[in-house]
Amino acid sequence: MPYVTKQYQAVLQCVQSRGADAFTAAELTEDLRHTGHPVGLATVYRQLEKLEAAEEKAEEELAALLERMCKSKEPNETL
Repeated sequence: MPYVTKQYQAVLQCVQSRGADAFTAAELTEDLRHTGHPVGLATVYRQLEKLEAAEEKAEEELAALLERMCKSKEPNETL
């Protein structure tokens, strides 16, 4: 598992707390500052990029898993 920083955890929690609501990086930065996490806008952008990359990787892994599961359920055509 990759190293997870306090800033990453704080941004992740802030994003999760917003649910499906749209937001800007500037709004996240303000929310984080109000909750005692003094981070800059550049830090928020970097952490959002990491979150996006982690989400893409998880989606790729899920797709590969589903593909393997479907292939293992296919009928044996040599019967």
